[in-house]
Amino acid sequence: RLHRLYVQPLRVQRLLEPSDFTVIFSNIFELLKANQALFAALPSVGELQTPKRTGAARSWSFASTREVTSPASWVYIAEREAAVSAVAQAFLSIAPYFKLYSVYCQNYEAALERLTQLRRHAPFSRFCASVSRNAESGGLPLEAMLIKPVQRICKYPLFFAQMGAYTKSSSRAATLLQSANELVSAIAEFVNHTLATSASRQRMHTVLERLAPPFMKLYAPHRTTKLELRCPFSELRLPRASAGPRRRVGFLASFGTCQLMLFTDCVLLLKASD
Repeated sequence: RLHRLYVQPLRVQRLLEPSDFTVIFSNIFELLKANQALFAALPSVGELQTPKRTGAARSWSFASTREVTSPASWVYIAEREAAVSAVAQAFLSIAPYFKLYSVYCQNYEAALERLTQLRRHAPFSRFCASVSRNAESGGLPLEAMLIKPVQRICKYPLFFAQMGAYTKSSSRAATLLQSANELVSAIAEFVNHTLATSASRQRMHTVLERLAPPFMKLYAPHRTTKLELRCPFSELRLPRASAGPRRRVGFLASFGTCQLMLFTDCVLLLKASD
């Protein structure tokens, strides 16, 4: 959907400078090729047929041809371990491509920051608003659509775990499946970490942007949001000097709630202005 709704139209309409296009969509075309390579490597229904003892062919398949997201829907399974081996080998055959996901994730935050700036330009902003109203987009803005290409890889470890039910632990299929799972899990862990870090930094940017300009100095590459909560506070202040020499000096106290934000190396306390 990202390619169809945003990438292709933006290239045709030339609403973005080539440099901005690269910042926002990074190596999206390489990711597309990686998924096409995986699709081609996965065995089709017709290719996975196993002869019965009588000599007749009996096929097994996914619920739909080359559908890899619902392994529990397999039907007519004859040689389950052969099926698992074929799918695991398909993933292993494109192992080098999975490094592309790391590159895409590393550029994700820069893409979000540039999008924030570009939305100030009316033509681009109108285009994005129009697409987000499209039923096919599901109401998702471009910022949310950008992460869709890498979210799928985070689901593959669960997919492999489900396929493990069709294998014996000592079989070749189980070995291949474990190798594929280790490969994808390492990338998925990096993707999840990148998304979590990006989300926390985006939240920090949103909060600091609402404050006075000097607060934006807190926004730095090494700093992320670790914790955010609301808590009670009390504030004690010395009153102004009293006129009478015998008048006792006390404290003025105020109470309320504040918002606490714990960053990597500092704490920010925010309370509503009087």
